[in-house]
Amino acid sequence: MRQPLPEHRTALSVRIVRQGKPTGKYHDSRMKIEDLEDQDAAEIRAGKALLLEVQLIRKARATSLPVVVETLFNRVVPPESVGSYSHPEQIIDPYLRRDATDLWASEFRTLELQHVRFRGRTYLVLSLEDTDREHADEGYLTGYGICRRVDYAPSGNPCNPKRLPLHELKPVTKRTT
Repeated sequence: MRQPLPEHRTALSVRIVRQGKPTGKYHDSRMKIEDLEDQDAAEIRAGKALLLEVQLIRKARATSLPVVVETLFNRVVPPESVGSYSHPEQIIDPYLRRDATDLWASEFRTLELQHVRFRGRTYLVLSLEDTDREHADEGYLTGYGICRRVDYAPSGNPCNPKRLPLHELKPVTKRTT
């Protein structure tokens, strides 16, 4: 019997598409162009920007259909941002890249003080790197964790923390014998 792929082995990607019109349903957070700030609405009407949505896509296998995991609406960015990306760092627009990276990083559900594997070595996640947004109290995840290697350290010399990409960290599972 075939076992499903573990969640951390599924492929993630980011797709940026034109945003559809709001449906008017309670849970629909899409905005109309008229409801945007005046400058953003003017840029959209002039064709200098588009109202886009960022979709986080998961695909378990090459032959399986992609599934939209999460969506961010109401992003006003240049038209050249439309497309598919295998990683958020490929996105040119810095604000869109920040939002897509935050969405991407939160999908891995890595926790502080969790043991993880990275390139065959065991690390302890000391903290998840985040950055202050300046205009709000909440920060955003950058897609990296600050980790310390725990499977080896020379006597009296603890390993320095490293900045490791969350999408490459795999949780350590305890084996019961």
